[in-house]
Amino acid sequence: MAEQCDAIVTGLYEYWCCYEPYFPKKTTFIPFPIVVGEPPIIAVETPEKLNLFIGISKSRSVYKGTDIMLRAAETVKKQYPDRLNLTVVNGLPFDEYVRTMLGSDAIMDQLYSYTPSMNPLEAMAHGIICIGGGEPENYEIIHETTLRPIINVLPTYESCVRELTRLVNNLSLSFHNCAAIAMNMCASIMSLSRLPASMRSFIGGC
Repeated sequence: MAEQCDAIVTGLYEYWCCYEPYFPKKTTFIPFPIVVGEPPIIAVETPEKLNLFIGISKSRSVYKGTDIMLRAAETVKKQYPDRLNLTVVNGLPFDEYVRTMLGSDAIMDQLYSYTPSMNPLEAMAHGIICIGGGEPENYEIIHETTLRPIINVLPTYESCVRELTRLVNNLSLSFHNCAAIAMNMCASIMSLSRLPASMRSFIGGC
């Protein structure tokens, strides 16, 4: 199929790096679309507890690494019960997932990914902190040189525990900064003027 098609559109860095080496002339990266509406209201006061959200898809939990992330979150919850609220949902449709997520301060998702997928992007558009895959390649492919909203973790239980522990112990320093940057990066991604010329020309031809 890849050989026969006229163009290959990739929405994540991971897809792009699979196809681009073999089909460089017809592979184009275009970020997943996120509806960025009115800016969410981010409370002025630092929360006493971090409200952490983890969504589980039973058939994909091991594949996405949420099994490890959940175990790490439960460990930190035991260590800091007065600093962390943990909400776990299973198998929700996307719309219901988003509605349930909206009361959260942070989510954990995509342990093995270099980049955020739809769920983390949707979360960041609402000013929710994302703990997951946020490697340098994620920012390079969207030409982002300043904003670094994702709390990047290595694909290990220990890394998840370490970064979540750091967050719950430094809420006053990191909470508002990460939330605002997350929202701003999503708005930046969806700004056509910020896209590289190759992306703009591809979109214009559709």
